[in-house]
Amino acid sequence: MTKTPKQLKTSDALGMFRAVLKESGFNPKEPDLKTGWEAFRRFAGLSFECADDSLLFEAGIYDLPDGDRFFLSMVRQFTIEVDGEYDYIEQIHLDLLYMPDETLNSLEETLWTYDFDDDVPGFLNAVENSPSFKISMEQYHPLSSDIYQDEI
Repeated sequence: MTKTPKQLKTSDALGMFRAVLKESGFNPKEPDLKTGWEAFRRFAGLSFECADDSLLFEAGIYDLPDGDRFFLSMVRQFTIEVDGEYDYIEQIHLDLLYMPDETLNSLEETLWTYDFDDDVPGFLNAVENSPSFKISMEQYHPLSSDIYQDEI
């Protein structure tokens, strides 16, 4: 008989993602996209107990109090139901911020696993081949990172 892998609780997701980041060698104070992305890919492979589980990649310009920043955001989103009814959505983020320039100002991207019929490998491949990801990986180094969980 085959054992079904135990599904993890979404309340533990942020701690688990931080552990995966640490195991991967990601340093939040000196972030790099390659290590952060490898950790996000590993985190995407974990199974959580929720009504819906999706991945999001966003890139663009943030207007922050101390000036504009280019960001890459890797997000895992969980839809939570209670008694079969929608209750709320939780998101786990890894955001990388860069000093914008003409090239980064021209990049904007939003990719969801939903865009790929929930084909996670297809989504991951599309992100890795997107201009925002490739240019950021090859030509830039993030200024800072933010790892957090929020409810929307």
